Amino acid sequence: MDLNDLRNEIDMIDKEIMSLLNKRFDIVEKVKVYKKINHLEVLDTSRENKIYDKIEQLDSKYESNIKEIYSCIMDQSKNNQRKDD
Repeated sequence: MDLNDLRNEIDMIDKEIMSLLNKRFDIVEKVKVYKKINHLEVLDTSRENKIYDKIEQLDSKYESNIKEIYSCIMDQSKNNQRKDD
């Protein structure tokens, strides 16, 4: 396997990740509406902690990297929920 093969594999994975992130943010929009209708706060610390717990359960050598990525995803999700359309 050469470098181009490896990069092509990464590109395929990235395409899947981007598609899944797009779906995730679509659902975040629905969460935003639900929270707004029900007068709920954007920040749900217990929910975030559950996500971090799942990452820890992966027992991955990339745990800190994955946590950092999810921190960014959750920050963006909160930012989207705070936006007024």
